[in-house]
Amino acid sequence: MNDTIQDLWAQRILEPRYKNDPELQKDVEANFIQIRNTVLQNAHVVAGETVLDVGCGNGLIAFEALSHVGEEGKMLFCDISQPLLEHCRTLARKRGVLDQCQFVAASADDLSLIETNSVDVVTTRSVLVYVKKKQQAIQEFYRVLKPKGRLSICEHIPSLMYPEPPNMFFGYCVTPIMPITQKIRAVYEQIEPPEVGNFGVHDLWRFVTDAGFSEMHLGLLADVLPSTVRHGSVVQKPSWEAFLKWSRHPLVPTVGEAISQALTADEAEQFTSYLRPLLETRQNERRSALAYLSGMKLEQVV
Repeated sequence: MNDTIQDLWAQRILEPRYKNDPELQKDVEANFIQIRNTVLQNAHVVAGETVLDVGCGNGLIAFEALSHVGEEGKMLFCDISQPLLEHCRTLARKRGVLDQCQFVAASADDLSLIETNSVDVVTTRSVLVYVKKKQQAIQEFYRVLKPKGRLSICEHIPSLMYPEPPNMFFGYCVTPIMPITQKIRAVYEQIEPPEVGNFGVHDLWRFVTDAGFSEMHLGLLADVLPSTVRHGSVVQKPSWEAFLKWSRHPLVPTVGEAISQALTADEAEQFTSYLRPLLETRQNERRSALAYLSGMKLEQVV
């Protein structure tokens, strides 16, 4: 990936994703913590081990893993984004754990900077879905693991979430304006990288199996939930301007960019007039599909 894409990842991860919607931001952060805890629980990290977190981002998994490995353990932060690695380095320094940490600028499918049979655990969260050479990435995970080392990952499964039904647009019912929203949808269909949109849970299972992992476990959690079912009262209505700046990931346009590409001024006005009230009153559904997968590297035969 080029530097621009790397910076986009850093911007997306380091800035609150829904800073103009405090309720949703709180839910998202709680969900991230739940994912982190499940990934580490499935990894069975113990004191004194070396853990590699691939696509470490802001260090969500890595810093919690440090509390599991203790003072004798070691943490490898790995990411393609140098700004994210520097962010994690700064946090490690502030927390007084810098001497236990190593920072590796690398993509998931090329971990050549990390020695073979050198780590006890590999973790990832929403990384493989954006990698073109997924099988190669899994093979790299297998290579760097010690015999009986463990893999524990969580991945979004876009093939279970998208494409949405024709009358839905990012969770909103758009039946009255389907011809307009189809034009916006076409922008995403043309640009969405195939390695993202076509990624299915069966692919994930096959990649890990073919790499040679054993004792594998796969759990799938898929939900379609109405946003109107929330905890507590609505404190602040969602921001339309924030919605226009939102994208599912940095490899596709924001909603506002897609509108500019696809619609005339009149169509954009119709789209806004219809969808904005639905957004500001949370009349949408939230779709998600997560796969948790863990496995063990076979003990080498001498």
